[in-house]
Amino acid sequence: MTPAEYIRARYLEQHDLTEADLAAMPADQRAAIEKEVADQIKREMAGIEDDGTETAEDVPAA
Repeated sequence: MTPAEYIRARYLEQHDLTEADLAAMPADQRAAIEKEVADQIKREMAGIEDDGTETAEDVPAA
């Protein structure tokens, strides 16, 4: 799992969502969540995480 995949999976888990849940959402709602996920990935990949959660750098090597 890549760091971005890890961040995405963690985001979905934290928000009680699955990939199937996303697929079933209306396009506008899904787009909003995808943007939040992308923003989270960008923040963590840049090492800017201020809520105490793991960052992508904390992902164990596969």
